[in-house]
Amino acid sequence: MNRSPSKTGVSLRLALYENEVARLPHTCHGVTVREGVAWITVQGQDRILRAGDAATFEPGRFPAVATALGGTPLILEVLGGERPRAASLIPARSAVNPACREGAL
Repeated sequence: MNRSPSKTGVSLRLALYENEVARLPHTCHGVTVREGVAWITVQGQDRILRAGDAATFEPGRFPAVATALGGTPLILEVLGGERPRAASLIPARSAVNPACREGAL
């Protein structure tokens, strides 16, 4: 881990709330946490990053995954080559509104 952003530039900024999860683009080779706490999983390895922390890694066969921890929203800068159309959001079970579950409406 280092504390300075990559010089290749930010391709995407994400805002995630507690327990929200995002699959990062395959071209991602690093992240910088601007606010909050992030749980980042890259190729089966977990890292906890706090505001000001940055991590770089080799893009792999599977995309990195980011999760927001704690009550402060996570602002995450994704470092990578091409700008993706959008990150894939993966809803956490605890984050789903009970009124939106099947049969509740």
